Amino acid sequence: MSDATVLHCPACGAPAAPEDTICRYCEAPLATVACPKCFGLAFKGAKNCPHCGAVLAAEAGVKTGQACPGCRKPMSLRELGGHSMEICDACAGVWIDRATFEALCHDEEHQAIVVQGLPAAPASGGGVAQVGYRPCPACNALMNRVNFAQISGVILDTCKSHGTFFDPDELRRLVAFLQDGGMDRARARQIEALKAQQQLTEGSASGGTGAPSLSSGTSDFQFMNAADHVGGLQGGLTRFLFDLFLK
Repeated sequence: MSDATVLHCPACGAPAAPEDTICRYCEAPLATVACPKCFGLAFKGAKNCPHCGAVLAAEAGVKTGQACPGCRKPMSLRELGGHSMEICDACAGVWIDRATFEALCHDEEHQAIVVQGLPAAPASGGGVAQVGYRPCPACNALMNRVNFAQISGVILDTCKSHGTFFDPDELRRLVAFLQDGGMDRARARQIEALKAQQQLTEGSASGGTGAPSLSSGTSDFQFMNAADHVGGLQGGLTRFLFDLFLK
């Protein structure tokens, strides 16, 4: 592969040949488009032509018909960093379904790629309505407003069954929280709260309750196993925390 024919994957920046259909490094699908200025080949999703530097038009998303919870305009389905999400072209709000949001929270490798592909918030505000309880685009029920992870400071609109809506810049702020170790801090905080709750329960209990005994030397992992036994938490530590943070 000569230097003249080298392109770069728009997802991870790795070198790739124009005939490649998948990135050898991040396995993102690749397809070429012609630059409208110099007619050189570029990968779909690239912001600039690798030959002449011309700005390449962003590929239009597919209209889903679902109304943006923020401004009620129709949203478009797009894929960023391997994750599908619906983006409002009018206000730059983002709707992510439950499974995709959970996957994105764990996908440290592609979080920055997702953030780089997000549209900038319109200078006019895009007609976003005054903040209040908004309807879920999937079931139309009013969503809850939650401080994600209880310590992030990012207030999200969430339907626990269907997904989460991000106002402009909220997804960027949430990714910054995740990359700064926010989930680890939130997990440690929750473990301490559960320990304190368990100690109160044991202190007020009269006689044997059958609950696992938690000594001061019990590890956090062992504690969560014990809490799972006592409280009936389902799906393990990660799912429990995610469910808790979106209540």
